[in-house]
Amino acid sequence: IDYLKMCIASVDEFLKDETKPADLTQNKMLGEIQDEYNNLVTLVSEYDNFRKNDYHERMFSYLEKRICDQKVLVGITDSQLTLTEKKLLNAWEKFSAEKELLENQVISRHDYLMQENNFISENREFEELRKLYMQNRISINDYEIQLYQLAFDQRQRDIEFKRSIRKSISNINAFISEWERNFVLKSPIKAQVTYLRPITVGQFFQSGEELFTVVPSEEEYIGIIYLPLRGIGKVKKGQVVHISLDGYPGDEFGKLYGEVESMSTVPHENNYRIIVTLTNGMKTNY
Repeated sequence: IDYLKMCIASVDEFLKDETKPADLTQNKMLGEIQDEYNNLVTLVSEYDNFRKNDYHERMFSYLEKRICDQKVLVGITDSQLTLTEKKLLNAWEKFSAEKELLENQVISRHDYLMQENNFISENREFEELRKLYMQNRISINDYEIQLYQLAFDQRQRDIEFKRSIRKSISNINAFISEWERNFVLKSPIKAQVTYLRPITVGQFFQSGEELFTVVPSEEEYIGIIYLPLRGIGKVKKGQVVHISLDGYPGDEFGKLYGEVESMSTVPHENNYRIIVTLTNGMKTNY
């Protein structure tokens, strides 16, 4: 059980800080919790390999470089488009002038067709560049989507690993709690166990047999005095009380000092109940 608690604390640290490896031993024999422990060991090992694997980092770098390159190409294509558009406008003006000359029978139809072919060629070049520009823009969008999807997948896998590990830890904690309920005796207060008789491993005892007592290590003691009716009027809150203990003569061991804290307002069985706080605890004046 102590080993399982140590493992859980180690895994918790591992989940918070990946530089701190989880201290889990393979092939540890743990009885009925064995399967769950083996599952935890496997999950932690797989998660550790996942975090150490640089696949996602390399893919991030690759996609970011591709996006950067594509943006450079878009800039170059954009500049070429500006120049080609200007050439196209010039070719159109020249073609329009040639068409007017042809209509006025200033040039031959052959010269006109040559200028028309030149305009068509310039227009085709412009359209091809515009197509290339759009393809580069689309490529950038595709790479950015891949980059986002890669980051999303990495986060999801990380979340799934942590969820599975925490579920396994929860199962082991439930087993520990159940085991402690069945086999561990816990004192509700901080105390020391004092055995009433010698106890050995494997020894059998009867149900209800007293074996030890629990002695509080840090407990506040109070005194209770049952005072008869006669003289009750002389008792006041805050009065000093001297207490002698049976078996510990006051002349030899000293006395305890106390103070009246409260007293009942009505008698019970012809006695008033007086509560006394011990000023120095169980220490006497000696």
